[in-house]
Amino acid sequence: PPDNQASENSFSLISWIKQDFMVKLGGFLLLIALGWFVSYAFANNWIGPAGRVTLGILFGVLMLLLGIWRMQESRHQGGIFTVVGSTTILFTVFAAREMYDFFTPVSALFVMFMTVAFVAFVSVRYNSERLAMAGLLLSGFAPTLTNAPLWDPIVVFSYLLMVVAGTLWVVWFTGWTKLTFVSLVITYLYSLSFLYTDNQDAVLTYSFLFVLVFFVANVVSLMRRRDDDKHL
Repeated sequence: PPDNQASENSFSLISWIKQDFMVKLGGFLLLIALGWFVSYAFANNWIGPAGRVTLGILFGVLMLLLGIWRMQESRHQGGIFTVVGSTTILFTVFAAREMYDFFTPVSALFVMFMTVAFVAFVSVRYNSERLAMAGLLLSGFAPTLTNAPLWDPIVVFSYLLMVVAGTLWVVWFTGWTKLTFVSLVITYLYSLSFLYTDNQDAVLTYSFLFVLVFFVANVVSLMRRRDDDKHL
């Protein structure tokens, strides 16, 4: 049967672990088994660098498709497979860049952004706040997998601006205001790493831009809430 909406949107770590525990355990063991097999294959040179990256991405895409299929019956279980798939793609791209230099930092960040954007779309399509939160956290983690915070604040803040815009789009359609707060925290934490950068003009410009975006989003949210109260 479909998941209950109330249990979907209320979060408790203990209840989350207990719900579909065997599915979570199976997904975790699957990742361990895949990691062991791939490590063994790499050590014995069974698969070349291009094959290794392709294998990881294909597995991630397969998990994403499995998650979408399972979402139709159980959003919770489908969300697990979707997160496993997106995480696999992110770490595959990270390994491809760090070990084989297959991606530039910008292209790696773009692939990661498209992956988490797909997760956000799926979360809206199947009305899963937990999946949306997981996708947002993955998007905040992605730049650290490309060394982007160490090389260009313009690229990082441009990426974060797209993440914030996507988050506000999700909030507009769903009303999941927690996502706005989390995106604000992610933006603030990244801004701390650029306090002493040489490109202070760019940092200041993006800071004002983020303040404007969040201010407008807050005003629109208050106006919508007031309109909703009037219709009650």
